[in-house]
Amino acid sequence: MIVERRYTEIFMKLLLLIISISLSASSLAGSRTGYRLVFVEISSKQSPAVSKMLENYFNSELPANTYRCPEKNQFIEFDYVYIRQQPRGITIPLARAALNFDRRATESLRTTLRAFRNSEIDHGFDGLLVFNNDKNRLELTTIGTIANGYRKTVKLNLQKNPSSGDLNKLFCDSLADLEYAYGNR
Repeated sequence: MIVERRYTEIFMKLLLLIISISLSASSLAGSRTGYRLVFVEISSKQSPAVSKMLENYFNSELPANTYRCPEKNQFIEFDYVYIRQQPRGITIPLARAALNFDRRATESLRTTLRAFRNSEIDHGFDGLLVFNNDKNRLELTTIGTIANGYRKTVKLNLQKNPSSGDLNKLFCDSLADLEYAYGNR
């Protein structure tokens, strides 16, 4: 009788452990840690210093507080950002047309970004970042891929080369409200 009770107790604990593990796994399904984006630079004259800073930004090589958005009390994180290569169908002329509020261009971008699949991106991208470094002004426009039509442009006037704080302001203001195309945020 005591042995049987002990086995029942062990069985119940094991069953609770299995249920707990399966609930934890299902709650994490689809959750992500960061954005999946395509970055396009449309600057007429690219600055090597700005390009290097952007690369460091996307590779999380700047100080941790660079990614903190104090107004929203959140961090900007990236899973993947395509910088040097764009998916087929994403071009600078198409990005420029979308910036000029061409509805066909914008929808074409969104469709292409949502449909993209490869070994790293299994559900498409969350959005497109269009960056313009024009003389003393940085401009970043984020175009989201989901149906809510997210689009936000942030402009920053500078008197010198941008700092990591300048990049932080641009990205926080442009990305803080962008929803993931899939998964939890």
